[in-house]
Amino acid sequence: MNESSDSTKAPQSGTSHPYFSIFVLTLATFMSVLDSSIANVALPQIASDLSSTPTEGFWVLTSYIIATAAIIPISGWLATYFGRKRYYMMSVLGFTVTSVLCGLATNLETLIFFRILQGLCAGGIAPSEQAIIADIIPQERLGRAFAIYGAGISVAPVLGPTVGGFITDTLSWHWLFFINLPIGIVSLILTAVFVKESKTAE
Repeated sequence: MNESSDSTKAPQSGTSHPYFSIFVLTLATFMSVLDSSIANVALPQIASDLSSTPTEGFWVLTSYIIATAAIIPISGWLATYFGRKRYYMMSVLGFTVTSVLCGLATNLETLIFFRILQGLCAGGIAPSEQAIIADIIPQERLGRAFAIYGAGISVAPVLGPTVGGFITDTLSWHWLFFINLPIGIVSLILTAVFVKESKTAE
């Protein structure tokens, strides 16, 4: 009985294996969570390159975190208004574009401004994709699905400082943001192909 119930719900995901959709959706959240910590080790270099003090450079992190937290309370309404998949893809696209703009910033004020925009986009990614996962995965498998999702996301804060230090030493702090471009593009393509808008959000 459960297998037949699963088969009626699985097609909403756009793939015969709904857990692949979790992997697809996790890419963007992994990217946004990584960005909350990846710049930590690069703050001295960012502050130096942009002729600012370390205290002023700290706003590169703070502005992103505050903006992300500010948009989360209304992200549910926005996802309902635009459609969950559509809002999710808008958030990923906005995050990717603002990441590139952050990498191109030539002064601290511009970088902080784009980090605020980046945070506003990041705040819409996780809530909308969690709602999508709840729609495409049968209810009896949601616990396992969110465990897989949570495991993937929990790796990002741990890797952030290590990845950030490596990129900063090897290339420059600009690439901390440019690296989001290929990930964002891949995420958008896979989402467009393999994830369908849920019927409840259409």
